[in-house]
Amino acid sequence: MRILLDTHVILWFAEGGERFNSRARTILTEPSNDRVVSHVSLWEITIKVSTGRLRIDREDLEQALIDMAVEELPIGREHILGVASLPFIHRDPFDRLLIAQAKIENLILATHDQKFSQYGIPLLPA
Repeated sequence: MRILLDTHVILWFAEGGERFNSRARTILTEPSNDRVVSHVSLWEITIKVSTGRLRIDREDLEQALIDMAVEELPIGREHILGVASLPFIHRDPFDRLLIAQAKIENLILATHDQKFSQYGIPLLPA
């Protein structure tokens, strides 16, 4: 199973993963499942850190990514253009790009955001 991690899911992992529900924790920590981190999430985190809206040490974030054994997903042209075909349910541009990536790459999206269910993509409620 290939699972795209929403930005807050990455941050929850970095905090130790205590916020996950038991089903999500089991699936997300199963070694046979692939955890995918989009560059859009890393971009969102760095913007929030630089504006003071989020506090996370760069080394802690990098260690969490190593510990999660993530596969990185670059932002491609098809992902960016795919945002245009999404209904305008969610206003957050980072989330819209994550949704487009999950749709185009056939990934399950791990998130706590209930609005994502309106996009018809497979979700793992975190």
